[in-house]
Amino acid sequence: MISTTKASKRNLRKKLSRYAKKAKLGEQVNPIIEKETADTNNDKDNQDELGHNDERVDIFYDPNKHKTQKKSRLSTKEQSREYIHFSWMSEDFLSNDLKSVNISQPTSIIDPKFTFLDKFLEKRLQRKIVKGLIDQRLIPPDAVKTNTFTLKFNELYNTQLDILSEAIHNELYKNDDNQKSLPPQSIQSIPTTSLIPTDFMSLLESEVFSLSSEANSMNSSSTREKLWEDFARWAYFFIGPNFRKQFRDHCRRLWLKIEHAYQKLNDQNNTFEEQNISKIFQRNPQDKLYIAEETTKRVVHGIDLKGYLHIFNPQCFKNTFGETLVDFFDLTNPVAVKEAQMVVNQYYDHTRTHPSHQSKNFAKDLSEHFCGFTDSNNEPYTTANTMSNHCREHLGCVQKLIKGLQPLSNAVNDYFNNTYPVLYAKMKRLDLGPNVPKSFGAFPTVAINFNAICQFHRDLKDHRNTLCVVCPLGIFEGGELTFPELRLVVHVKQGYGVAFRSNLLIHGNLPITVGIRHSVVFYIHNTVIKQKRLFKSLFADCKMNVNSDNNLDGSSPKYLPPTLGSENSSVKPKNHRRTHIDIEAIKRGLPAQYKKS
Repeated sequence: MISTTKASKRNLRKKLSRYAKKAKLGEQVNPIIEKETADTNNDKDNQDELGHNDERVDIFYDPNKHKTQKKSRLSTKEQSREYIHFSWMSEDFLSNDLKSVNISQPTSIIDPKFTFLDKFLEKRLQRKIVKGLIDQRLIPPDAVKTNTFTLKFNELYNTQLDILSEAIHNELYKNDDNQKSLPPQSIQSIPTTSLIPTDFMSLLESEVFSLSSEANSMNSSSTREKLWEDFARWAYFFIGPNFRKQFRDHCRRLWLKIEHAYQKLNDQNNTFEEQNISKIFQRNPQDKLYIAEETTKRVVHGIDLKGYLHIFNPQCFKNTFGETLVDFFDLTNPVAVKEAQMVVNQYYDHTRTHPSHQSKNFAKDLSEHFCGFTDSNNEPYTTANTMSNHCREHLGCVQKLIKGLQPLSNAVNDYFNNTYPVLYAKMKRLDLGPNVPKSFGAFPTVAINFNAICQFHRDLKDHRNTLCVVCPLGIFEGGELTFPELRLVVHVKQGYGVAFRSNLLIHGNLPITVGIRHSVVFYIHNTVIKQKRLFKSLFADCKMNVNSDNNLDGSSPKYLPPTLGSENSSVKPKNHRRTHIDIEAIKRGLPAQYKKS
């Protein structure tokens, strides 16, 4: 176990103090502690290529430096606290970060109700946080605009900003059980507009989305006025004189703003209207599972998915505010893609024919995860597949694979840097610390599916406001990436990628008819954001907790009743990936298909 000397701690505090002073002067400084360049046992001439000009050229597992999950658990409480505070850097992602600046790419705009519901819940959460901070006297009442819960940031002192920053993180995730810890994927719920009670949704439908004369005549009804009052209180709207009317006007202004933006963009782009996208947020989580299960069954039985829009060329699907849901893009680097195909094919053929080299993940469902994990652990750690702990001789195969994927990784990172600059800037600031190698640029983890496809599911562990990127490799037919809620089929081949919100959207593959299809998947788990983590007793006796269990209202999420499937069914759908996939045939090198019913 490596202990930290007093001198190193003192130097660390001085360095952080310098960063803090620079930040207060208004400079944009990345407060990430610089790390020594790792010796990768390769020629220095290759370091720029491998690290893609990253300050930390550290792409391979080093047993003398990086930590496995088991080794990280040998740390004392003090060592883990210091690692979390000073070595692990994270900044949360917001839906607003998902705006593309690629104006040359064809774009389709999603139903404006989807955007309204998303933004309404976002504003409600902001008001809830500020109200809680005022109630707890963490910020003064005059720090908000009159008769609102809108902060006046320019009037806060630096010390108040520091307190506010920490308090917001503590308050933001405390009531969302999904953000604290991640239960099994088959039972985990997600935030949806089902959080808006049915009566309030009816008000929005009748008096905001559709301003009919009948609805306006009902405004004088005492019952509806009482309903608007309850709705305002539920939304943490400021309760002042005539607040019911003000809240109703607030909702209408937000809707008119979104509708205006929608109409403006609709004049410039083809609108994707095949599906009411707002239902994505409105459905009960059980209905989500049912849709995934039923779509999988339709594909298993060979039933054609009628009414779906088939996309063959790069295109981006966004909501009204320009936030991406699905982005089908060209990697524009055929050499990088070809090299990735060759190295993945070699790894797949070698591992499939050498059982002693197969990890548990590969043997079970032909998928492996490389680089860093943060699940079920206080400190980030290097994945078992990266360190090849099942077979030391296989470590050379893993390193050759990671090296061969560097040009593809660089191409994906470049696309994000150029297309999603705000998102990518936060991704670059994300650093899991010296416990893990930095193998794939700004992405902490990559999964590879070797000749394997997935049935319809959602990736509940992925961060809700990031984009998962799927890059297929190989010469094949079929395997189209399909989104049943959007009624969208993306015909993505080698040389292209699809970035999408994997936590929100149900997705899966159609069967492969000819050939072998691998896929390299870049993703960001929810738990890499340390402010969203529940560290149990690690900070119980320490003032500097990064998470808080205080609860403002004690309420639990209330979902709309499920409307799909049978309530009497003893078998509930699960969020599985490969229970319907013919894994044994795939292991024999056959095209990936679903099991015969």
